[in-house]
Amino acid sequence: MNKNTSQMQEKDTAWFVKFCVPWCKHCKNLGTLWEDLGKEMEGEDENEIGEVDCGTDKPVCSKVDIHSYPTFKLFYNGEEIAKYQESGTRDVESLKRFALEETLQAATKAQLNDDAEL
Repeated sequence: MNKNTSQMQEKDTAWFVKFCVPWCKHCKNLGTLWEDLGKEMEGEDENEIGEVDCGTDKPVCSKVDIHSYPTFKLFYNGEEIAKYQESGTRDVESLKRFALEETLQAATKAQLNDDAEL
């Protein structure tokens, strides 16, 4: 994910974003986890995987309230909807399940709100 966060504003799209800094040992310990998750999620419509380097993108990280690394947050229609809790297991399957379940809930809620406005 680049510095332009406009992609995260896409309607009906979820972005699962990892916030890290290059010097964080916990981020380094993730290894290829985020890339592996990205490959695993390729076939999922409306789900995107992103990454923000808080060393170079401090304004973005400040805006979404990042205070520790790594932090994983899920955004839908540009709004933060969930933060992956650190007590959760950090493996591809757990992260994917979290992203899909939260996205489904957000999409359902957005659909209900759209229907209510009609």
